[in-house]
Amino acid sequence: LMEKLKNAQRQQPKNDGLRLGDLAELYTAHIEEEFRASTARSVKSIIAHVIEFIGRDALVERMNARDVRERLAGSGKPPQTVNTYIKKYKAMMRWAYRAEYVKDISYLDRITSVKIPPNGKDVSEKYLEPGELRKLIESIDYEPYRLLVEFLALTGLRFGEAAALDRADVDFGRKIISVSKTYDSRLHACRTPKTAGSIREIHIQPELMRVIKRIRPAMLRQQMVYQYKDKGFLFCGKSGERIMEDALRAFLRRRGMESIGRPVW
Repeated sequence: LMEKLKNAQRQQPKNDGLRLGDLAELYTAHIEEEFRASTARSVKSIIAHVIEFIGRDALVERMNARDVRERLAGSGKPPQTVNTYIKKYKAMMRWAYRAEYVKDISYLDRITSVKIPPNGKDVSEKYLEPGELRKLIESIDYEPYRLLVEFLALTGLRFGEAAALDRADVDFGRKIISVSKTYDSRLHACRTPKTAGSIREIHIQPELMRVIKRIRPAMLRQQMVYQYKDKGFLFCGKSGERIMEDALRAFLRRRGMESIGRPVW
């Protein structure tokens, strides 16, 4: 691919018959050279979705604002995701213009963003379909996060409630999880819930039991690697402290784009 990039850059003049799929390969090769691996992986995934909806064989020089917007808006993805696709498409075409693969990109300014609902979030972004959840979980290579996502999906707990759990809150005999506090990542402290109704017990069904039984071995393996002192938390990060919300959110947004084509959380 790198040899292809170099050969293409030496062509004079540039090929007017360049297709979108080929341009995407050249662009992602550039991204891999210029940016760190995690960033490149995320951009490649988004561009792959863009190419899927617009079409690999579309001629670059014949692209126009109406076609691009209609194809991306018609992808069936939530508005925020479509706007991410539009943003990355524009970035790719601006790079192509600078690299002299396209002669005119004036139409980019006419590709308008998709309108976001008044509440700021499309309802379809508030949940994951079963197939999307499976893909997301399969894409998570950090075991504590993978188990936490499975745990959240099966219990319906908020992140703060799950992060605040200690091993003592799980009663295997009664098959009960006691929820009595929530973790504030900004204050690095647990506090009581805002309402009395948030203090409750969660029944451990068989699927959840299988996940819970995998949590302790995973935490022990992590502890052996990073050599921190065990504090009795059900979940913890590589420092031995409770898992931080901002870190998990950023991780899931990236993994969501890579695995299901839209950010999660």
